[in-house]
Amino acid sequence: MPTNSRLKEGPGIPLVFLHGFLGTAADWQPVCDFLPPCHCIGINLPGHGGVPFSEDFEIDIERFHLIGYSLGGRLAMAYAAKNPSRIASLTIASAHPGLTDESEKQKRLENDAMWAKNVIGTPD
Repeated sequence: MPTNSRLKEGPGIPLVFLHGFLGTAADWQPVCDFLPPCHCIGINLPGHGGVPFSEDFEIDIERFHLIGYSLGGRLAMAYAAKNPSRIASLTIASAHPGLTDESEKQKRLENDAMWAKNVIGTPD
């Protein structure tokens, strides 16, 4: 289950921030510092910021603005699609909704495997 970090106290509907891959909720602190008075909450995603990995992802806030970057953007899109009545607005940066074509998915898997092999240094 993700953990919340209060990044900024203030009035209004909360802004909930989802970080990118290998990030943490604290990555959003400079953004929140720049904003006018508002309530900002960062979420440490599963597998990040000391949160154990889990395929379950829930945000225990009644209604909120959802902001996501990269991996957080993908999760934000999926969350908003499943919970539209809880989302006051959705802001996505540097994220793609994902591949839907099976041949494109297969090409991506093959490409990812090639990169993993190169990074890890696995022999042929």
